[in-house]
Amino acid sequence: MKVSAKNSVLSGILCLALAVGCATGDDPREGDFFSGVANLTTGAYQRRVDQKQQSLEAAEQERARLRAEQAAAEAERAEVGAARLAAEKHEAEMAASLDELNRRLADAESRQALEEGELRQLQQEVQALNQAQTLLTANPGLDEAAKARELQELELRKQRLEEALIEALGP
Repeated sequence: MKVSAKNSVLSGILCLALAVGCATGDDPREGDFFSGVANLTTGAYQRRVDQKQQSLEAAEQERARLRAEQAAAEAERAEVGAARLAAEKHEAEMAASLDELNRRLADAESRQALEEGELRQLQQEVQALNQAQTLLTANPGLDEAAKARELQELELRKQRLEEALIEALGP
């Protein structure tokens, strides 16, 4: 009986080895006891855990990169918003200044301080400045740099007109 017990043990070990050798997957949710033993002894489970850890680390790095991009985009958006507010403030100041010029011209008309030709010329220049400022404000497609250049040009024209009015009317 010793030989037959020995054969039984050997055949059991052989069956176990065959079952371990037949294991096909390294997913512990799939498979049975024998595939689990095989995966533990071959290191397949550890390789799977390592792969999952690497995937997690790569995802965390990508998340950090995307957060940095988001922060940069938000900073740029804030910068553009500040520039837009400054341009809008400048435009409002320009509009107020043009309103003041219109008021002064109206005063000049009522006092008849200017000759008709000079008055008409100044009125046309004020109207041209008003139209240019309105077009500039209404043009959403114009980038901030071009808008700033246009505003600067309008500011120069307005200053020349103010000087002409001061010369004609006095301070």
